Amino acid sequence: MRPMLRPVFPAAVLAVLLCVLAAVAGAVPVTFTASAPGAGKVCLAGEFNGWSDSANPMTKAGDAWTLVMDLAPGSYQYKFVVDGNWKQDAGNPEAMPDGFGGNNSVVKVAEGVASVKVGGAAVAAAAPAVKAAPAAPAAGGAVPVTFRCEAPGAGKVCLAGEFNGWSDSANPMTKDGDAWTLVMSLAPGNYQYKFVVDGSWKQDAANPEAAPDGFGGNNSIMKVGASGAAVPAPAAAAAKPAAAPAPAVAKPA
Repeated sequence: MRPMLRPVFPAAVLAVLLCVLAAVAGAVPVTFTASAPGAGKVCLAGEFNGWSDSANPMTKAGDAWTLVMDLAPGSYQYKFVVDGNWKQDAGNPEAMPDGFGGNNSVVKVAEGVASVKVGGAAVAAAAPAVKAAPAAPAAGGAVPVTFRCEAPGAGKVCLAGEFNGWSDSANPMTKDGDAWTLVMSLAPGNYQYKFVVDGSWKQDAANPEAAPDGFGGNNSIMKVGASGAAVPAPAAAAAKPAAAPAPAVAKPA
């Protein structure tokens, strides 16, 4: 199949078009600042870029690193990736549990504001979000939850989600015919997740519960009831690999 031909626009025209599109969407310039003395590389990862740890590198300015992103009004979870270590923004008190015993930072973009600035405090003392083991059960009692992915012909399938810091390798699934399964103990709550099939991020096509992944696609959602019963996805027979992959490289918090 031949690749599709794309029209070529002068850079100035393209810039104008992007500005117009951003204005129509009501996007707001948001300045992220991470104070990371001695760091060799700092990137911004969050819901707005599919939790990619490399798509949005920040620019060094003294001991600080900055990046401006145009975001539509709403709330976005994020973390800084400092030399490969995932760090909460110590300069931002707004936070949400990351499903792994730590927190993601939260930036809130209100409608009608001219700009937003977050961060600035040192992040060196923040604990990394990515670990090899799943989160510990909550006091209320964890629930065994079975994840199932139909992936005929796949060589390797892993489970990635809020419960393991979005690691694409920490929780490999076990092959069972054309399906791959994994049982995890999760505390009551809602957890976003995806399957990583031979390196490609896939939404769970058998689960209708979903939320935007910040990259044009969706994360699936597993709901674990407070009564101790997990809300499972529909029957596995209906499952198929999702057609639209998530970013090829993503290790979010």
